[in-house]
Order: sequence, then structure tokens, then C-alpha cells
Amino acid sequence: MTGRRLLHPKTLAAVLIAGCLLGGAARAQSLNLDIPPIGILPPPDILESVRYLGLDPKGDPVLRGDYYVMHAYDRAGIELRVVADAQFGDVLFMTPALNLSLTPPYVRAARIIQVAPPEGQQR
Repeated sequence: MTGRRLLHPKTLAAVLIAGCLLGGAARAQSLNLDIPPIGILPPPDILESVRYLGLDPKGDPVLRGDYYVMHAYDRAGIELRVVADAQFGDVLFMTPALNLSLTPPYVRAARIIQVAPPEGQQR
């Protein structure tokens, strides 16, 4: 009985190499468990430091590079944009948040300049 090869050796080698490469790429992807990287404080610690300053956080902090950014209300009810250090939890600065409902719209209208007619001419 003559045996038939199922795959050509070159084809088999190509399939094995592709399988190894794709399998390694699948294992290299990290799982998204909402756990911050090493050296970065978790969001509840940032919320605690913001509350310690007497602010009322509006939502969860968002990690932007080395900083957490969030909105919070102060005791007077003014909405602030708060930036905190992600490693130590220190609040670096607070600034009033831009509230579009309270700011007047900027309208760039045409300027009408009235030029006086030269002397001797009347309109």
C-alpha cells in the first residue's frame, strides 16, 4: 500500500510557524481587569484624597498618563476640574470647570465702523 502525505513538508512548516506566531501574539495580550499598572494608585484612593480636601467628586477619575483627571464640587457648589498625581494621590491643581451653560456665547459679528464724511460733502 502506498502512503500519501497529507501535507507537503514546506506547507506543514509554514502552518507550524504561523500557529506559533499567532499563539504567541494571543498570549501576549493583557487581560483588561480594570487594575491600574504597578506604581499607579487605584481610583478609590484618588477619590479619598479628593474628599479629604472637602470636595464632592462628580464621577470616577480618568487616568491620563501620569495623572488622574476628574470633576468635583466644592462647598459652594462650584464645579472644579481636579488633577491628581497617579503615583502619590496628591491633588496638583483645581480650576473651575468650563460650564457651557453659564458662559455667554461668543459671537463674532461684523464691526460697523462709521467714518465721518470729508468736509464739504453732505449725505
